[in-house]
Amino acid sequence: MLKAFRQLTLILVLTTSAIFMVGCGRQEFETSSVLVVLTREATLLQRDFTPDDFPEVNIEYVEDLTAYSWKIFIQVINGEIPAEETLVNIDTFRRMLLLRLESSGRRNVLRAVDSLGSNAHVHIAEANYYLDIGWGN
Repeated sequence: MLKAFRQLTLILVLTTSAIFMVGCGRQEFETSSVLVVLTREATLLQRDFTPDDFPEVNIEYVEDLTAYSWKIFIQVINGEIPAEETLVNIDTFRRMLLLRLESSGRRNVLRAVDSLGSNAHVHIAEANYYLDIGWGN
């Protein structure tokens, strides 16, 4: 079963090229990547993820969009720093990855989202939706 959520939920991710939104219900999305939120169990794994972790999809590379927060999370889990001294919510934190696809295209993105729903590491897989920020009049 596809582990993607379809409610109006904003998850903002600032990358070097653009700002994207997950789960907004819009049709405009980046056609060469997929966003993945890992399960709690996968988030607790103290290792980097590679394309080999997602064999359902042909991936060029994996970028951890939450790398800095994840390092803080791990320090708290390992007892190196107290949770009260961080802004990371230890109870709800999940790693978020950008999976760069080997072949771009809308269909490839939608197929990848469907396929990733069966991966044990994946809590949510979604297209990399564009976010339009309106400043009003």
